[in-house]
Amino acid sequence: MKPVIRGSIPFIVFPFIEPVAILMILPFVSQKDRIRKSLFVGQLLAGSVLIIITMFAILVLGSESTARQNYPIYMLAKKINIADFLTRLEAIMAIIWFITIFIRFSLFFYVTVLGLAQTFKMQDYRPLVFPFGILLIAFTLIMSPNTVHYSKFITEIWPFYAMTFGFLLPLILLIIAKVQKNDQRN
Repeated sequence: MKPVIRGSIPFIVFPFIEPVAILMILPFVSQKDRIRKSLFVGQLLAGSVLIIITMFAILVLGSESTARQNYPIYMLAKKINIADFLTRLEAIMAIIWFITIFIRFSLFFYVTVLGLAQTFKMQDYRPLVFPFGILLIAFTLIMSPNTVHYSKFITEIWPFYAMTFGFLLPLILLIIAKVQKNDQRN
């Protein structure tokens, strides 16, 4: 049971812990009554799509080939052939990938800069954008010098780092907020 739990942690962290960053932008949402339902539906859809695509990759490519590939979804897109008309859709897959990576990166960058501005009690986050962008480029080159190092980091270190900042710290802050709210009532 221990190897199964250890092997499943990276796959739980990636799709289900990272969206905690969205909680930073919730105070700016105008329709607060629809937040909970929208977040739940979005997370459910994203998780379902991820499970379905993984299932297709395993069914089409096989479990061993899927496990060996760095990007099995890309390999799956190469195999698509619908009536010899729609073939080799990997270019479309790559475009979708780049767009989603850009959106995720922009969201995480914005949330990080906004969090830093709030931590330093700044009125505006914009003075931090350029310096933090330069630091981010430098740290990117240092933290992932090659694919092997990056792959090891993502599977062995990142899940525990993400669990700390994406689950443990928000849970502690939630507990502190609840305790303070109860103290104010008494």
